[in-house]
Amino acid sequence: MGAREEYATKADLENTLGKFKEEIIHEFHVVSEGLMDHIKLLAEGHSGVVERLDRVETRLNGVENRLNRLGQENERQHIETRALIKLSFSEMDNRLSNLRNGKNGFRRDFRFNPQYKSQSSWFFRILSMS
Repeated sequence: MGAREEYATKADLENTLGKFKEEIIHEFHVVSEGLMDHIKLLAEGHSGVVERLDRVETRLNGVENRLNRLGQENERQHIETRALIKLSFSEMDNRLSNLRNGKNGFRRDFRFNPQYKSQSSWFFRILSMS
């Protein structure tokens, strides 16, 4: 009898394997439930990031539209300023031509006069004479 007790029977092995199989399945379910929870958390975090990115994209589109409008306004003002400067220089050229040709009844000498400290003050003095 002593020798027989040392060996496991087929039923004992099947019973042990059945318990081991159930334990492995149970552990697998526990691990898979944990993984499913982690996957759900990850999906929720991902959707939060996507929503934030959508809001940032909306704000960025608004800023981009505003910059485009400001750029167009700047371009329009630049063109207007250039036109006004061109007109001013044209009028100034006409006034200087009239002065040179003596159309106002007198003729001026337009050489640089050293008594004026700078040509700009000389230039504005001539403009004020006409």
